[in-house]
Amino acid sequence: MAQGKSSQDVLRVLYDVTRDAIGLVIPETCPVCGCSGTLCRDCKDDLQQPPVRFSPRAALRAAAWTCGPYSGARRHLILSAKERGSGEARRIMGAVFAAAVRRLASDGHIMPPEITPVILIPAPTRLSSRRQRGGDPVTIACDFACSQLPSSSVLPLVRIAERTRDSAELGASQRRRNLSGHIVPLTQFKHGISGKLRQRCAQVTVILVDDVATTGATAAETELVAASLGIRIDMVLVLARA
Repeated sequence: MAQGKSSQDVLRVLYDVTRDAIGLVIPETCPVCGCSGTLCRDCKDDLQQPPVRFSPRAALRAAAWTCGPYSGARRHLILSAKERGSGEARRIMGAVFAAAVRRLASDGHIMPPEITPVILIPAPTRLSSRRQRGGDPVTIACDFACSQLPSSSVLPLVRIAERTRDSAELGASQRRRNLSGHIVPLTQFKHGISGKLRQRCAQVTVILVDDVATTGATAAETELVAASLGIRIDMVLVLARA
């Protein structure tokens, strides 16, 4: 009897450990909306909408595309990835970006990644924000997206200077003035980029990626900084448009 009880205890412990391990791989709740199960059907359907071109208030040279409005599953996903630090939400963001790139290629807006590789440039953020969030959600999402796209890579290029005022309550012109001169190359690029990297960027599709576009000021300023380094951004892709 004692041996049987001991065996049951061991099995119970093994069951608990196995269940916890499975929970790390397969979330018990939807990482987007929090309902029971894995990524739920409603969220999945919402996130599978094809990208739509839009015109931000800030003038851009590159065409801007969004995966949808800042509402529903996209809003929940962004909050989960940024504010709650969900690794699963960040991977789902990456999957959405990868699907959008493939859709844009199939619709003829860019060359297929199999023919012309893609470089994803994550939108700039403060280094302090990156540390507080355990990594930049957009960069992590770009890394996952590139794992789904052949011969593609991520190029972290710029950051927002720490002294920059938060733009949340600012209008379009105020945002642009606030960011002017405050989006700067990362330390390794402050003296410019190599000719090899510049040549590589000229041979691929360069896409600036962000989670939310409000006025387009961040993208517009990033375009200027990238151009000063000799890199032309071919497209802007955001998960949601506010």
